[in-house]
Amino acid sequence: MTIQVKDRIIIGEDQYEIRQTPLSSHINFSLMNIYRNKFSSACWRGYVATWQLLDKKLYLIDLKIYPPDPEADFGIHTLFETNDRVFASWFTGVIEIPSGEVFAHTRYGEELYSHRLVCKFKKGRLRRMRMKEIDMKIWEMWIKK
Repeated sequence: MTIQVKDRIIIGEDQYEIRQTPLSSHINFSLMNIYRNKFSSACWRGYVATWQLLDKKLYLIDLKIYPPDPEADFGIHTLFETNDRVFASWFTGVIEIPSGEVFAHTRYGEELYSHRLVCKFKKGRLRRMRMKEIDMKIWEMWIKK
């Protein structure tokens, strides 16, 4: 299994990688099907999105094809009629942001963090944000297996 290239989110001055892909609930296809001549097993969805949390709203601020293709006319305008940021009104769900210390690595090389910032959204609006600590006893049992 190949680790997937992650989307990014900007909160304040900080940028984080996230596993969740909020755009996938808006589009019902993989962009790799459009750009079949350019493919990477590190990004099955075919794109990398950058998000921003601003005034308790989630915005799509950048969209790039993956792997990069300088000849492809691809960006936010590919899916929306603008090059400006787009309010993610379609997204209802959770985005988890890794935080704290790395305490382990999965067999695929993913880092596991001691905390995560859990952001719950409804129609693109932040409804709840809280820091959760990972239960180390559960992870220690899992890692020892």
